[in-house]
Amino acid sequence: MTGPEHYREAERLAKLASDYEGLPSSHHIQVGQVAQVHAALALAAATALVMGDNGNTPLRAYDAWAEVAGEPCEAAPAGAGQQED
Repeated sequence: MTGPEHYREAERLAKLASDYEGLPSSHHIQVGQVAQVHAALALAAATALVMGDNGNTPLRAYDAWAEVAGEPCEAAPAGAGQQED
């Protein structure tokens, strides 16, 4: 699995672990623990990407992270950030 894939799996499992309908609490604990493992692996992959970047890392590696973990940017309203005189 890639780092972004671990990230998506951690999100999926965390959501599953929080859904308590009809499942024993031990199930939620185990699923939550597996989600934590995937989250830790995603963090390790993201850290390695940034710390190991010597300028040769393809932009698609960063794009994959932006796709799973980034928030879409909203366009700023016209005149935003300008000071009034």
